[in-house]
Amino acid sequence: MLSGVFGILLIFLTIGQLTLISFPELARWFALFGFAGNLVPVRLYAKAMTMDRIEWFWFNLLAVGPWLLGTGLVVNFFFHGPEQRMLVQLGHDFDLHAYWLHHGELPPHQPWPADPCVGRHGAPMDREMIGQGGVVLGLAQGALGYLVISSRHDAADLITAAPVRVGQRFCSAQIDRLLGLKGEALAQPAGLAHHGAFGTQLQTAAQGASQQKRKRVALPLGEGGP
Repeated sequence: MLSGVFGILLIFLTIGQLTLISFPELARWFALFGFAGNLVPVRLYAKAMTMDRIEWFWFNLLAVGPWLLGTGLVVNFFFHGPEQRMLVQLGHDFDLHAYWLHHGELPPHQPWPADPCVGRHGAPMDREMIGQGGVVLGLAQGALGYLVISSRHDAADLITAAPVRVGQRFCSAQIDRLLGLKGEALAQPAGLAHHGAFGTQLQTAAQGASQQKRKRVALPLGEGGP
């Protein structure tokens, strides 16, 4: 019985905070799981479990009920459908679970594109679009029908980690915004060190693209064909 009590507390403080389900509904499920066993006739469990009716009552309330409720939360969280991301501009400390419990609905948001370098309408996302304190939250439909928060990222981090290429073309606007590159300038900007390995990758890619372009321009006529 102690395992049931401490187990449900642990699950509630972790997975429960990532599941959009109201407290009254949780209480109803707990009542169903914790008290339904008391409808079983005494003769069916008295000898097998060596319990009288009072012991059986507490066993259902403190063990069976928490186990079943916790199992349901775990199954709903780990077995979910496709994730859909949304951008919420309510600060880095925004708590979606608390907001949903208070308002009963999702906060004002906009869909987050699969590739931030392209954006929803072909225009690259940038820090001006996401504003200050933008948070990207991933939501998915759980196996038992309740929404779960499957991921959480700062929007600025996703912009910084966006792929360098879109198809076979460089996302030049992305490079310009993140690294401050001007045209074909190859000098490393002062702020590049703050971007770590990703900044080095972008700088190397930009250098390679510029060198390839200069080679094509310098190629004499007639030497390009077979």
